[in-house]
Amino acid sequence: MIHKGRYERTAIADILNPVNGFRGQQELFGVIPKDHRKDNLKFIKAKQEELKRKQEEESKVKPEPFKLKKFANIPSKLSTIDTLESPRK
Repeated sequence: MIHKGRYERTAIADILNPVNGFRGQQELFGVIPKDHRKDNLKFIKAKQEELKRKQEEESKVKPEPFKLKKFANIPSKLSTIDTLESPRK
């Protein structure tokens, strides 16, 4: 359906087919009004996918750090050092 501009309409046409607010006026002038609902749905879907990807990455089992077999049963020296010691000068 082709819409005519606001100035090409008659009084009878205005009564039979009233303008639907600001968006209706934009359509009469040939401007396509922005669909905020569609934009919001795209934004929500993108956020859901991002969150799902992030959760999948967090749920992956992280491999243990590499350690030679001969040192497997030896604790780290860093774990034996007290963290409350004063720093060396």
